[in-house]
Amino acid sequence: MARRGDDAPAAGLKLVEHGTLGVKSASAIAPLGGAMSLVVDDDEGIFLAGADGGATLLRGRGDAKGLGDLEGLCLSDDGATAYAVSEKKGQVFALAVRRDGSAVTLGEPELLGRIERPGDTKNRGWEGAGYLPAGEGEGARLVLVHEDEPMAVGIFALPSLAPLALLPLEGVFAEWMGDASDVTVCPVTGHLFLLSDRSQCIVQARLGPGDRLEPLGVFGLDLSEGEKPEGIAFESPTRLVVVTDDASRLLRYAVTR
Repeated sequence: MARRGDDAPAAGLKLVEHGTLGVKSASAIAPLGGAMSLVVDDDEGIFLAGADGGATLLRGRGDAKGLGDLEGLCLSDDGATAYAVSEKKGQVFALAVRRDGSAVTLGEPELLGRIERPGDTKNRGWEGAGYLPAGEGEGARLVLVHEDEPMAVGIFALPSLAPLALLPLEGVFAEWMGDASDVTVCPVTGHLFLLSDRSQCIVQARLGPGDRLEPLGVFGLDLSEGEKPEGIAFESPTRLVVVTDDASRLLRYAVTR
């Protein structure tokens, strides 16, 4: 889909639906369409979740040890490849997404490599992943968020994982966000939508010239005190979904521009 120019304004979000997922502890989501999604349980692996609230484990730590420590998950723009990122070791896996009608399977996990953390604080690693399609002379890129110490966005080439930029989330980002738990890329504008579980908010940002990150707006989430939003993804150009950790709730937002 063609992207609007860099002057595209901040989006508006409105909660339109909420439900539950059939996993114990959701930390990332990658919608597949037709009310189906790939959902990460960070202790178990990648599940297929359906509209009925049920979930089936597709790939887990028995397939690769790092799949039992996942925090980030995203799909290529054609939906044919899932990228999964482990928190502690920064391992990046690619898995083929295969569909046959309503049936979905994942291919064997291919380890693309390991991305070093920008900090050395224990239990502070890469928390979320988004996919930037190729364009304007650049290849496809993987966008990751580092939780904190430092809170930052990392951009890496695909499939080589060569580092392209590390963008600290400072200034107004630090004011709005207590930490970073996930990131997704708007399929219309290319803007980043950054999720914070500590502040229960979404921050919209634009990648400016020279890989500068410009804040555009902040949105509070419809959550009770103590709920932790851990995963975010665009389900369609006009729908954004958020999943929470302990309750494994799914919140669906209408996106207006």
